[in-house]
Amino acid sequence: MKKTASIVALLLALGSPAFAQGTAAAPAAAPAAGTKDPSVQMRNEQAAAKKDYKQKKSALDADRKAKISAMVDEELKGSAAKAKDQPVARRDAEAKAKKATQADYDAKLKALKAERKAALDAIAKKYPNAAKSQSGGG
Repeated sequence: MKKTASIVALLLALGSPAFAQGTAAAPAAAPAAGTKDPSVQMRNEQAAAKKDYKQKKSALDADRKAKISAMVDEELKGSAAKAKDQPVARRDAEAKAKKATQADYDAKLKALKAERKAALDAIAKKYPNAAKSQSGGG
């Protein structure tokens, strides 16, 4: 009985500070959005630019996937696909469709990457002192 009581006391002692730290950290993150610290503002703007890029890239990927799917379905309806084994025909059609859409996808992706780089460079110019401190000059 004494052992059980000491184990329970130990668990309570170790569990309580971790719980208290977890609840105190959550409200501290909220004021960061309205801060005047240039480093925080720069990081927030960078995060927004990266999020915008990610959303646009996801849309581009979904568009390409839809085009590939339509091309594969069209190819599988053809008579040549029926002569082949179905999984082999699908694999070949997907490879052909990916190759057909690759150049357009690469061009659009290159434009998106250039847009993201320009946005991040503009943010770095907007906060020159914060950008220097973020570079880890040590």
